[in-house]
Amino acid sequence: MSDAISNLGGGGLSTPFLANLATSLNCAAGFVVVGGFFDGFLYVAETTAMLSYPNQNDRGLFLGIWSAMRNTGSIVGGSINFYTNYKTSSAGGIAWSTYLIFVGFECTGVIWAFMLSPTSKVRHRDGSKAATSTDITWAAEFQALWMHLQNKKTWLMFFPAFYSFFYGGTLGTYLALHFSVRTRALSSLITPTVTIPMVVAYGRLMDQQRWSQRHRAWIGILIWLVPQVGCFIWIGIEYSKFGTEKTTLDYLL
Repeated sequence: MSDAISNLGGGGLSTPFLANLATSLNCAAGFVVVGGFFDGFLYVAETTAMLSYPNQNDRGLFLGIWSAMRNTGSIVGGSINFYTNYKTSSAGGIAWSTYLIFVGFECTGVIWAFMLSPTSKVRHRDGSKAATSTDITWAAEFQALWMHLQNKKTWLMFFPAFYSFFYGGTLGTYLALHFSVRTRALSSLITPTVTIPMVVAYGRLMDQQRWSQRHRAWIGILIWLVPQVGCFIWIGIEYSKFGTEKTTLDYLL
């Protein structure tokens, strides 16, 4: 649900600068101290499950479902954002009650974690068990990880991964500086709502057997890259129009 706050632009504050600074400090400190280490375990566990649970020809779909599940929380959060702020047509920050509701929801996360099924109980459509690794020591795991890091193709994922964590600063600043509170709240609802069917369709496209794996990889990269580049060019053009002027764009009911 934290993405719903990010989608507000500037963390929902009246100006984005404090939120951007806090995000930068959090990422820098977290990477060195705690966040980067434990977030790594989280993402590895999630993606491992989504890649090992399904059959090989369904992995794209399951990755899409995983992304859709993550965005479901953003829909709930976006709904809260819009409900608590839809009357504010001026610039500024969101209602503080919005943050309190989010804190309450996120405190329940540990409860949902204990409701997950263990891997040993996961079954495919045909009734077969999900693939699991054999018993392996931590030393062997880190050795395998080191070998994986030496693969040049592994580092190709660094660029989209890095981008996925930091592009929000540009988009969030754009929203916070030039849109009303309720427009930003509506944006936080629309974004995940549109994302869910798109990621599922994207995943299913990656499972198509009519193309080779190499062709599917290039198709996937282009489908992701071209719209991203187009959006940043468009935002740059819009920034040039606004200049340093404080603009509050709003929608009409």
